[in-house]
Amino acid sequence: MPIHSFAAARPQAPKRQAVFGCHVPSKLKRLVLALALLLGTRATAPAFVQAASGPPPGGEISKPDSKDLTSWHWWWHFNKDAYLRLREHVFESSPVTGGTNFWLGLGERQVERNVRVISDYELRYKIVPALVEAMEDEESSSFGTACMMALAKIGERGEVVGGDEPMEGYILPFLKDGNQDARWQATVALGVLGKPAGLDPLLQILNSSPAGLKLVNEVSEVDYRQRALAAYALGLLGSQLSNVEDKQRIISGLVEVLDGPGFSTRDIKVACIKAFGLVQLPADALFEPIVKRGRLQAVEGPLLTRGDQLIYLVKFIQNWRNNHELVIAHVPGTLVRLLEGLPEDMHEVAKYFVAEPILEKIAKHANTRAEIEYDCVLALGQLGDADGDDIDKEIRKDLMRFQEKSNNRQARYLGAIALARIASREGSGEKPWSATPEVLDYLRGRMRRGESRERPWIALAMGVAGRELHDAGQIFPDDIVKRVREACDKERSPIDIGAYVLSLGLLRDQDSLQILREKLELFSIDQQKGLVALSIGMGGHNKVTDELEEVVRGARFHPELLELAAQGLALLGDGELLHVLLDMLGEAGSQASEVTLVGALGFVGDRRALEPLLDILRDEERTIGTRGAAAASLGSIAEKGLLPWREPLSINVNYRSTTFTLGGNATSGVLGMF
Repeated sequence: MPIHSFAAARPQAPKRQAVFGCHVPSKLKRLVLALALLLGTRATAPAFVQAASGPPPGGEISKPDSKDLTSWHWWWHFNKDAYLRLREHVFESSPVTGGTNFWLGLGERQVERNVRVISDYELRYKIVPALVEAMEDEESSSFGTACMMALAKIGERGEVVGGDEPMEGYILPFLKDGNQDARWQATVALGVLGKPAGLDPLLQILNSSPAGLKLVNEVSEVDYRQRALAAYALGLLGSQLSNVEDKQRIISGLVEVLDGPGFSTRDIKVACIKAFGLVQLPADALFEPIVKRGRLQAVEGPLLTRGDQLIYLVKFIQNWRNNHELVIAHVPGTLVRLLEGLPEDMHEVAKYFVAEPILEKIAKHANTRAEIEYDCVLALGQLGDADGDDIDKEIRKDLMRFQEKSNNRQARYLGAIALARIASREGSGEKPWSATPEVLDYLRGRMRRGESRERPWIALAMGVAGRELHDAGQIFPDDIVKRVREACDKERSPIDIGAYVLSLGLLRDQDSLQILREKLELFSIDQQKGLVALSIGMGGHNKVTDELEEVVRGARFHPELLELAAQGLALLGDGELLHVLLDMLGEAGSQASEVTLVGALGFVGDRRALEPLLDILRDEERTIGTRGAAAASLGSIAEKGLLPWREPLSINVNYRSTTFTLGGNATSGVLGMF
């Protein structure tokens, strides 16, 4: 939830369904929907634009001001957490490289527990009891859901061994709450919690079974939005479960819906496709898809292995005429995600198997819908690497051709990011980086000759490539860093400057400090000034700590600027940041200011913020808004993962082909929930 939206939090009656971002009478709603179907209009894109133009949610999921969905702001918004790794810096632990996370394209990182990390004792005997007590004492539905979601983010680790109430016991009652927003968030919370106890309720809700109807207090049918959110929750749940049979049950439930009839359920089907890639079944020892008479044979019976999952999805995309293009538009990325963690011999076979149907969709005369092209390009960026294998050569060649020839401007922009990812991903064999110079040289040329709207994308892509190459122990060309620096120095556009400063931050360019200082003074718009401050933190420019503290102190009534500048300071390891925020909180002159500052403690705070937040949560003299922000912040600093729980759904998301329940507002869309 937005850190500032608690200011107006109060019990609400169920809302009318929104159609194209408007609340309209039911007769007019039916007429508009009928016309939309007749004319081929999609209600989902306007809903996402509505979310973009509404109040920015703040905190970890603050949305860009830009209403132009071709803007680079949106890609950064959904993918930034993997590059910021903010909690690692907040906890001040040295990262230790773990296994390779294929779909993310970045090394998994683990942190050693230290004095700034919330302890099990504090979780079980301080935070959880305080949240439960506050939730039971306060009747506000919005406040209750804030406490509930905080408990879900903490997870099973917060349970007292042998305690009377398991964590899911605090979530299940909200499924039948009189407020529909509370019902939706409780559904997702069961997935975030990650306990097997959430499996049966979520499957029942997804299927709209009699047991599911009873769970959500409905008579005839579970609302399609709650069913879709149940699918997302099953994906989040399945990604955390270890029991293979539980995972297979989830996949069977998702397939039952995907194989069901009707375009009217495309919102649910998109959710099932996204969830399908998060629940990875065991890998086969041998993967040999069977082809008879030129046709791929479907898997008979339930899907039991990763190979079965891959075959099912390839058949799904081949039979695209039987499904809405909005559903197909999320299949390529899901296919590629299923390659994560496969044994080397199976991975090579599966890579060719998966690449073929995706490459076909961006072929020269494919006539593919734009919605599908977006995901194909993103997927190829996750699939390809920098070695000399034939399939990787073909991926790089086709993406470069697509960059030059396609009329789909947005897909071309995303293609620049995809090529950067490929150039910075190690391949196999004796020359795992053989194609890196070629791809970087191509992007260098696009930065020079590309159209004006493309160049910020190329600059950001260079930053992505530089960061990932650095993390892989490789050297990034100095002349490209210099070119980005010079372009940033000349840039005066408030729309584009953020791409250049973020690129310099990703590149950790130490020679750009003076330029960033000048930009910090030049721009007064919150988002642009905040991105400069964030870039200073990403670049490790400790000399500017005092200046960033002044920006934070002056941003009391500017939530987005406060968030970005505070993140920049946190990345610099500023030990005084927490004290600065607490001092400002003590001097706050309005509820809006209080909510903003309390929310900031959630995304840059550590265990030192625990007692102040608990005091605020318990203080009945404070407003529900401020106390609700404290609950949300407690959930953030005690969250069980290093990255926000949304990250598996957010990273590489095809945000141009979204649905109401994927990219809607802070209560209806899973990516907007706090």
